[in-house]
Amino acid sequence: MLLENQIENIFHTGSSEQARAYLMLVEHLGICLRELRTLEKASPMDVARSMLNKLLTTQEHERKEMEDQMAEKVRHLHNFQAKYQRLVDDSKEFEVVTKNAQQVIITARAAIAKAQALIQVNEQKLAAARERLEELEAAKKLVQENLTVRSSKLESLQV
Repeated sequence: MLLENQIENIFHTGSSEQARAYLMLVEHLGICLRELRTLEKASPMDVARSMLNKLLTTQEHERKEMEDQMAEKVRHLHNFQAKYQRLVDDSKEFEVVTKNAQQVIITARAAIAKAQALIQVNEQKLAAARERLEELEAAKKLVQENLTVRSSKLESLQV
């Protein structure tokens, strides 16, 4: 009763979690006290039976805890496997994208090389055409000069 009053005081002055912890402790102490009183009245066989039951209960509780831990680890393992599979899939997708990008780059480089070769050929043709144009203009100029000279001669002859 004294402990229960103290717990109530803690509940009013302290945190509710602290009060609950103390209350659970008091309840456990009460259960242990009742068991102790029962065992004091019991025969050695009853004490042994009670201890065996306690051990079996504890063992069952530990087995359940282990099963729960194993189930949790299995869930973590499944999550890990799923994440791993996503990473593998992403990696494969990245490899495909990388190979496609590399192929596009190779194709683009080939197109650039072809375009550069065409540009060089066209520049050579342009240079040849300019040279030919200069030759034609020089010839035109000569022809015009000759035409002018002959026209002048023809005019002078006509006069």
